[in-house]
Amino acid sequence: MKQLHAIDLAALTPARPCITALDFNEEKKTFLVGTAGAEIFEVSAQGQKSANLVTGHYGLPKDLDLSNSNKISCVACSPKWPDEKERNPMKLQFVTAGTDKWSRFWSAWEQVAVISDFPEEIVAVDWSACGHFLVLGDTRGQVHSMEATTRAIISKCPHKQQTMRKDAVVTSVKIAPNGDLLAFSIS
Repeated sequence: MKQLHAIDLAALTPARPCITALDFNEEKKTFLVGTAGAEIFEVSAQGQKSANLVTGHYGLPKDLDLSNSNKISCVACSPKWPDEKERNPMKLQFVTAGTDKWSRFWSAWEQVAVISDFPEEIVAVDWSACGHFLVLGDTRGQVHSMEATTRAIISKCPHKQQTMRKDAVVTSVKIAPNGDLLAFSIS
């Protein structure tokens, strides 16, 4: 395999903690980067930092305990939809999830919705190419599917293994371009 281009993300984040999440925005031709310090920024395909989108992922109720960490575990860019108004009325641009077990939907630079229906930390996410649904993986080996516009949980299923290890973690999820297949890995 031939390397086409390399971007040194560490050079763009000297004062930031490590990079924990990455996705490519096909429409804008930019990378969406999430950090362990709960920041999200865009990087052009040429490797230039173009915008800080979010600084501080949280802003949650004061009684919520965030003592474990506040890192962003995963990000996914919304697909380019042919009929933007019908299929993406809130102009959602990306989704993030972090160690607080919440997923957040973002439109431009504002948080549109916060979903807290997950019993475990979400560590993997992918948005289907059709834009209709997302798939999320958690730290208990569960895979959740979610409707994109209503953000309702469609289904959740454990790994096929009969006895799930307590430490099973879905490390990545990927939806096939036609939406018919789902691949995920468990560690």
